[in-house]
Amino acid sequence: MESKFDKKVIEQELENITASEQFKNATRLTKFLRYVVTETLAGNASRLKAYRIAVDAFDRNDFDSLDPYIRNVAKDTRRALSAYYQGHPDNDTGIQIQIPKGKYVSYFVRSNSDVGDQANSSRLNTNTFKGYSFKPTIAVIPLRAVRCEESNRFIGEIFADDLINKISGQEDFNVISRLSTTAFSRSSFDMDEVKHLLHADYLVSGTFSHTNKHIKIFVELADTNTGFVVFSEQIHLAMQKFINADEHFVANIVNKLSSSITRNEIEKVIHHNPLSLENYTLLISAIHMLHRITNSDFRKAKELLDVLIDRNTRSPLPHAWTAKWHVLNHVQGNVKDIDYLKNTASDCAKKALDLDSTCAMALTVDGLVHTNILRQLDVAETRYNDAIQSNPSDCLARALKGTLHAFKGEGEEALNNTELALRLSPLDPMKYYYLSLASTAALSAERYDTALDYAQQSLKLNPYHASTLRAAAVANVHLDDQEAAEKSISNLLKLDPEFTVSRFLAESPSADYKIGQQWADSLRQAGVPQ
Repeated sequence: MESKFDKKVIEQELENITASEQFKNATRLTKFLRYVVTETLAGNASRLKAYRIAVDAFDRNDFDSLDPYIRNVAKDTRRALSAYYQGHPDNDTGIQIQIPKGKYVSYFVRSNSDVGDQANSSRLNTNTFKGYSFKPTIAVIPLRAVRCEESNRFIGEIFADDLINKISGQEDFNVISRLSTTAFSRSSFDMDEVKHLLHADYLVSGTFSHTNKHIKIFVELADTNTGFVVFSEQIHLAMQKFINADEHFVANIVNKLSSSITRNEIEKVIHHNPLSLENYTLLISAIHMLHRITNSDFRKAKELLDVLIDRNTRSPLPHAWTAKWHVLNHVQGNVKDIDYLKNTASDCAKKALDLDSTCAMALTVDGLVHTNILRQLDVAETRYNDAIQSNPSDCLARALKGTLHAFKGEGEEALNNTELALRLSPLDPMKYYYLSLASTAALSAERYDTALDYAQQSLKLNPYHASTLRAAAVANVHLDDQEAAEKSISNLLKLDPEFTVSRFLAESPSADYKIGQQWADSLRQAGVPQ
């Protein structure tokens, strides 16, 4: 990376820092800082990876890339640099050396300036990390009237109100208040102005025209960072349905907006260096890749979560989702060392709770770990209850609490919770997962028609989900459809050739209860090897 500052000035600043109170007795930090600055000045920024630093700067030839040692040294170095510059805001050289979170490359900026001021086309903008946001922010502008009376502009405001109300119910987004967006309801506005004044990542806008009986709406969603329209649609609706705020109409639009944002953020991950992306881009993409079909997507999810953790944000979410990743990795049969799994998954959940003991997601995932890994269902139920108390609308906590009851054979309680979770998440991109859990709950309640219906709905959305195929097979056995049961197991064994009844009993929390033994018998009948 070429610097706009004189090399000697940068080297002098490095000497000033390493002689300071923060660094002079900190050998590890000094070694790290000298190495990354020297390599950056030499044009070797692309080589600054954890393994290379460990080998070259610390002579650790046996370094394991999973070892957090270099991440921790980098974290401590950033903290020491921050302390140094707090005491030296107007240093002699007039520049600062900075190491942005999520990177090991050093940057050189003017004193009292942002990292974003540096002259490099691939620079990391500090706004990326502003507030450590893990949710994209959406602004909804009232629709503009076209070919109808200006006095009818309230129609556009009604639409904005309905959308804002519905989007606000989604945990994945921040939504700008209507009081803030009304000022932009004029006939034209500048995208950069919206971005600057509202700090919105996405903008929903559009137009409408109407007669006494019908209304025509054009709505579009734009990415304010690029100006690109990522979704647009023209809608024809009976005026009465619009006035009555038809639930399906509004929910359908929000569903499409949510899906478009998710696709757009995943595209950014695919085509850009994750280190340069927004926190919410990484988290949204990680969550969805974590639940995708292919192993490559699943592994990519872990890489994105690692980047977020590397940035040393104070949010519990990356740690919580990493704990869930480890649980799903186990469920997929990829982990043979159960003791390692218990330590790793539990440690991630604990870190999340240490950061925020009231975080619903952290509590929920800790419950998942205690259910599927530690097999301590009493502790798990307490965690789910705490999560629901923290956020009564948390659909994942409701669904997993229902599944816990299903594992214990408490079918009606299981179904009540999983069906409530479905009602709370009608637009969730992971709906197949909630349908799968509802299918398991229905099996526990011995409602086999319902279980099969939920399983089939889930498989339409994701035909490669192993536990859904198991649920479908068990339901078909009880419905005396042996051919369908065997077909489900055939598909399951293609995904997981090593799956057996013995492994099911070894891994399923239901195995300690009568219901688990019954499911094992059904799997045998469906053709699963012992």
